[in-house]
Amino acid sequence: MPGEVWSHFSNLKNIQMLAESTRIEIVVLDRVFDPRYRRQYIREVTQSLRQHSENPKIVFLDPDTGIEPGTAKAEHVTIKDIKEIWEALKPHDWLAIYQHAYRRKNWLETSRRKFKRACGVENVKTFLGPMIAADIAVFAAEKMPP
Repeated sequence: MPGEVWSHFSNLKNIQMLAESTRIEIVVLDRVFDPRYRRQYIREVTQSLRQHSENPKIVFLDPDTGIEPGTAKAEHVTIKDIKEIWEALKPHDWLAIYQHAYRRKNWLETSRRKFKRACGVENVKTFLGPMIAADIAVFAAEKMPP
């Protein structure tokens, strides 16, 4: 992923400006996440996804460090979170998740496998960030019709 793309999407104001310049609807859910209310937060996310169901969409989850490595902390998205969000998607929607490396050699494949299982898919795209940092990835999958 080119550095310019990463830089652009790391700023919420730039994301909103992209919506204006491309005339593509972009909904940024920027409410502060409080881990004490994780279930409520995920419910609000899934409700928002269901409200915007008319066109195929890309849902990008940006937890601080990615998918829970074992025990979930505030900076992780949980397997349960991913499953609930995936279930709220319609066919041809995409789910993408930011993943930061953790202190294991096989962090990439382990995280990728968790994402695949949570979504119940085999085909997962993996985007690596060598231009930015060798320790990040984005996983993405398209929800196919049953």
